[in-house]
Amino acid sequence: MDDMLETGRDILAKQPFSRVMQAELVAWSTAETVLRVPLGDDTQQHIGMTHGGVICYAADNTLTYAGAAALGPAW
Repeated sequence: MDDMLETGRDILAKQPFSRVMQAELVAWSTAETVLRVPLGDDTQQHIGMTHGGVICYAADNTLTYAGAAALGPAW
């Protein structure tokens, strides 16, 4: 595992809500960012669709990592 991905995973592990969401940083580099959030009964609305908050969480965290990768170590 490269240092960047390892650092990103360490950061994610320090985020209590990310632990609740069971999020996993699969890839993190200047070329791509992949954050996996498992979906199931506990992430659904009452009508069986994934709750919008889960989608927003995934988008927010993924974009934060992608931005940090683009900005480099100075972030």
